[in-house]
Amino acid sequence: MSSISQASAAAKKTIAHDYSKRAMVFGGRCSQDLAAKIAGKLDLSLGEVTLKTFSDGEIYGRYEDSIRGADVFLVQSTCQNKETGMTPNDALMELMIMADAAQGASAHRIIAVMPWFGYARQDKKHRGREPISARLIADLFATAGADRLMSVDLHTAQIQGFFDGPLDHLWALPLLSDYVRTRVDRTRLHLRPQRALQQVRAYAARVPEVEEVRQRSSHAGPFVPIVRKRAVDDSDIFPSHTVEFEQQLEAVLLSDTAVVHLGGVQALRETDPFAR
Repeated sequence: MSSISQASAAAKKTIAHDYSKRAMVFGGRCSQDLAAKIAGKLDLSLGEVTLKTFSDGEIYGRYEDSIRGADVFLVQSTCQNKETGMTPNDALMELMIMADAAQGASAHRIIAVMPWFGYARQDKKHRGREPISARLIADLFATAGADRLMSVDLHTAQIQGFFDGPLDHLWALPLLSDYVRTRVDRTRLHLRPQRALQQVRAYAARVPEVEEVRQRSSHAGPFVPIVRKRAVDDSDIFPSHTVEFEQQLEAVLLSDTAVVHLGGVQALRETDPFAR
């Protein structure tokens, strides 16, 4: 029998499988509303998953539908949710449990969608004997079975290098700036632009983080006042350097840590008593 005939005979004995990809969206208890909106935008029904906390504090999760061969998107911001009584650690552990369960249920790919990347502020050692917790979180997700991570406005771009797989870093600034642009009197932001740009560029040359802000600020406009803050602890914040402007202005403050503390806002007020 020829090799072609043998291959044809083997093909007839093969069981047919449908390997067509499908997407499924599931939400953790901290981000159920967001997950439902994402699924709605994709014309998908939000997947059913049972999530609960035992009396001893342990978290349990089980998918109610088959997810075999599916691209599974797990939506959960690893932050506090007072309505559900979830702490950041609860949200983090729940998301990893969902990823591990999806891996055991033969999902094709597991994508963890974390708009807020918990522990992102601990991305480097500020002093000796401290952990780099952001890298630890990335390692835990890889161990739990996540093939890909998605997050919005990471505290620092270097976190992308902590995860061995792909990490999609999305920016919300274009959307936020479009929203603010329609609600702020831009004539009040015309503050000696040439000098302002010179100050920002000079400071950016010395501070890499500010250079990144300047590059990303093209969506918001050319005039970006800079307040560099220094943290004594997680709540004690004070300004260490400021690019000042000599005119009263309306300030729009975009911060990735405002959900944790308002130290940056207080620092801006103390720097410019006219800012509001």
